[in-house]
Amino acid sequence: MILSYGDIFDNQKVHRVKAELTTDHPDSGYEQPVIVLQDGRVLDKTSWETLGYEVVRATQAEIGHLRNMGLIG
Repeated sequence: MILSYGDIFDNQKVHRVKAELTTDHPDSGYEQPVIVLQDGRVLDKTSWETLGYEVVRATQAEIGHLRNMGLIG
């Protein structure tokens, strides 16, 4: 999927990043997916909200998981 966020250190310049939802990561527990960014870091809910992440492109399955995670309405 593709996400965008506003860089708080660069006048809210918008960046786009590739990310994936996976349960194959040490931060995933009880088969709950986590968002892994293209550099390998996990995106947590606090960072999602603080940086104003938004979904640019995602599959219906990814949208469903993001809703279940409480990241989108």
